[in-house]
Amino acid sequence: MKKRKAAATPVPTVSPATGVSRAGLSERVYDILRSQIFSRQLVAGSKLNIDQIARALAVSATPVREAVNRLVAERLAIYEPFQGYSLAPSLNFKELEQVMALRELLEAFAARVGAPKITDDDLRVMIDCVSEMEALARQAGYIVFKRFDQRDNEFHDVIIRTADNAFLVDSYRSISMHIRLARIFYADSRTDMAAVVTEHRAILEAFKRHDGARAAALLSGHLDGARGRLSTMVADFTQSAAELKSALRLERIKSGSSR
Repeated sequence: MKKRKAAATPVPTVSPATGVSRAGLSERVYDILRSQIFSRQLVAGSKLNIDQIARALAVSATPVREAVNRLVAERLAIYEPFQGYSLAPSLNFKELEQVMALRELLEAFAARVGAPKITDDDLRVMIDCVSEMEALARQAGYIVFKRFDQRDNEFHDVIIRTADNAFLVDSYRSISMHIRLARIFYADSRTDMAAVVTEHRAILEAFKRHDGARAAALLSGHLDGARGRLSTMVADFTQSAAELKSALRLERIKSGSSR
């Protein structure tokens, strides 16, 4: 992974309630930090100062350290001796390809097993996700994209749960966070939401018919398309970053020549 310049840790704005167990505090700190990651308050390379976070949340360092170590276990954060904790850099192109390939295997299997036995409650959640995503696809802006991404994640999370396999759920969730972060980091609200909705609606119809084979095939196609869309976003981002770097270098050369 390519390292980025570390940024200071923003001060969290949510304080935990008093009278909560240490385990409960650790969970709340984890939720706060994870929320800040997905809302871009914390970005790749940001330093995670245990004492600073503890003071801001009015808790001891122990639950903060436990929460941060949980992020490390999920590969969302890293620890370096004498450097401390920081958020992990965003996945590069090769890593994204590897994670997306694994995701396709997991989800296609879940759909094949889960579609025949999906419950009415889970179907209602999927229907609600697609309906809201369809409405969001007619709008624009990062806040809209962020909500669209949330509903997209819920839709796919239901599919994984239908397989009724706790190990599958854990494996999927450990990689899906990285995919979501990469999409938020690279996309900057630029994604073909209409195409995603169309693909989701087709998958939903297969689940309504309890057709596992059809659902698995549609999911494979959908995720292959998602991999292509994300690859394009990474390529565009990389090219823009390279062009900006080149322009700044040229500006420095011009500035030096004029002296």
